[in-house]
Amino acid sequence: MNPVDQRPGPHRPYYHIAKDGLRVLLDIFGFSRDASVRQRDVVLVGIDFENTLLFKEELPEDAETQVGLAILDTRDLSSIEPSKMISTSNLVTGSADYFERATQKFLFGNSILISTSDMAHQISSLIPHGRDVILVGHDIRHETHILSGLGFHRKIECCLDTFRITGHVLPYFMLKLGELLTELDCPYSRLHNGGNDANFTL
Repeated sequence: MNPVDQRPGPHRPYYHIAKDGLRVLLDIFGFSRDASVRQRDVVLVGIDFENTLLFKEELPEDAETQVGLAILDTRDLSSIEPSKMISTSNLVTGSADYFERATQKFLFGNSILISTSDMAHQISSLIPHGRDVILVGHDIRHETHILSGLGFHRKIECCLDTFRITGHVLPYFMLKLGELLTELDCPYSRLHNGGNDANFTL
């Protein structure tokens, strides 16, 4: 898979960002040119943190942040209609006003108010256990840094970066998420909300 190690420091988890993310995707969905590669039985988890750039290490208890998770189980590909294939959550920390604004913007259900100290546990509780998990993010280095700081210790097979994969598919790279969605004619709205961005990334 030719992963890149993201090693935030001693005693902290690190994450492998696949250099060949396009090939990984082709393998997952059974489109690999290599006939010996079988479709992979994995859970894809789109992830996006919002409003965390101000915090270099640990998030303070009063931090106003969001983390969105969008989950697609490849076991559902042949049995669930496409519009219901991705389940999306938006976890919010901070003041009641910030929570209300995040909730009004979230397109895929109700946001959940949590504490920053409980964020790693809440993220883990939403990801299916006993399965191979692949994280998907747009410039996912930021997400892996925050996960590491939170002490998130779930085993992750690898991370796929749609920011990086873009350069293998389109004649240019370094597109923001909205620019990439526009280029792909993928309808979207209300970006810069954790759950929405995670969903549209996935």
